[in-house]
Amino acid sequence: MSRCLLFVLALSAFADHVTMKNGDRLSGKVLSVDEKALVLKSDLAGTANIPWESIETIQSKEPLNLILKDGQTIVGSLNANGTEYRITTAQAGEVTAKKESIQAIRSDEEQKRYLAKLDRLQNPRLTDLWQGFFDAGYASTRGNADTNTFNLSANAARTTNRDKIAVYFTSLNTSALVNNKSVQTANAIRGGVKYNVEVSKKAFAFGLTDLEFDEFQKLDLRWVIAGGGGPCQPPSRAYRPAKTQFPSSRRISRPPP
Repeated sequence: MSRCLLFVLALSAFADHVTMKNGDRLSGKVLSVDEKALVLKSDLAGTANIPWESIETIQSKEPLNLILKDGQTIVGSLNANGTEYRITTAQAGEVTAKKESIQAIRSDEEQKRYLAKLDRLQNPRLTDLWQGFFDAGYASTRGNADTNTFNLSANAARTTNRDKIAVYFTSLNTSALVNNKSVQTANAIRGGVKYNVEVSKKAFAFGLTDLEFDEFQKLDLRWVIAGGGGPCQPPSRAYRPAKTQFPSSRRISRPPP
């Protein structure tokens, strides 16, 4: 029993401590702190979210990353009491910061996760940040002519701080049964890709290509290529069509019988 008690006391000596305004004291590892809550991980109680307004003091044994609202990051052990935060750093010694000047507090592990996520948003891979939808539909009618219609459509977009890729696809296929004979009445496919990029702080460019096939309009392939550029728009109007365009198109069709 005494060995277990000594083990618990040893863990407590190296743990972070959070004192509540009601007098309760919690021990564990501070993972993160924001304007709403403190996240504390304890071997006994697991991970707990403690409301910020109920905390009186914070004491950390391990270094924490304090991110200030002016963009600075201070790393060191923390002793927070009320609105005053004292951080003991390895190089500058003790640094004092006011509570209202702190944007977030993270452990080294949480800070690494945050920076990795931020780097992914700022420098995403081509396979990252895609959003879109896929839709399939079927319609059937019965009467003098029985018809069946099947359509597919899909849209996807990848948007970053600098560029945007948009892809779309749609197809339509309809058949009718007249006098016990099946006849196809529609067969069309359309798709395209558009790319917008901010080439500088004052200018952007775009390019697009569209492909279309329609059997019953005797359209084997319609291929449209367009591009252009112009001054950058404000963020709320980003990726509007450019004022200057240089389109070219090519159409391949079968001659009428």
